[in-house]
Amino acid sequence: MFRSPSGIPATYEATWTEWKGYRFYVEAYGDRGMVKGYYAPMSNLLVTQDKPGGARRKIRKLYPEIMVREKLKSWTSTALLSFQEELADFLRMINGEAVPLADGFAGFRAVEIANAVYQSSAESRVIALSPRP
Repeated sequence: MFRSPSGIPATYEATWTEWKGYRFYVEAYGDRGMVKGYYAPMSNLLVTQDKPGGARRKIRKLYPEIMVREKLKSWTSTALLSFQEELADFLRMINGEAVPLADGFAGFRAVEIANAVYQSSAESRVIALSPRP
């Protein structure tokens, strides 16, 4: 469980044994909707409403080109494309082009969060992280 400085809660779950028979997904919920992104197969669901308790609209997206590619070439083809796109972004960045990348603090924070999870589990207490400088 995580809580932002403004009090917004977040939950993160992970396991080393999800590969066989499970679908990975990420969910985000707000007072006017939610989004859920799935992998294996790649798809997403967006649910929105104008106000809490209002009429809901659902949009589902599938990515058949990814599904077919992975069926024919395996999941490693998607991983390879991801690495190629990351390298292309890096090359654009060092050539002075604007690229939407996470900064060094984002990488640091990811490691800091992982360590805080282990520390919290070991000590059975909440671990507070310092705000972004």
